[in-house]
Amino acid sequence: MFMYSMNKKLGGKFHASRDSVIYIRAPQSFRDQIGPSSRFQFQKDEIAEYLDVEDLRDYAIPVRAFIPAVIAESMAHPLALLWYVGIFIMTRLKRQKGKI
Repeated sequence: MFMYSMNKKLGGKFHASRDSVIYIRAPQSFRDQIGPSSRFQFQKDEIAEYLDVEDLRDYAIPVRAFIPAVIAESMAHPLALLWYVGIFIMTRLKRQKGKI
């Protein structure tokens, strides 16, 4: 997100490479999930040290995209959605300390 925001601020452009393949191993346990989740929770505050509030407008998920996605997912995979919400809440409660 930092690279995207800083590039946009400096007037740069991005190019989507549709043929690229990136392999990211999914967390194998709840403990594995806490680290990336904690980093994401503190990321916006850390990025804000370098960018203005206006530069962080793209950080938020648009409500017009979020609500329909939640509704569609609740109809297609209700148990998976509940499981995700539970993990989301638990990672917020168990998050690691941020930098001081």
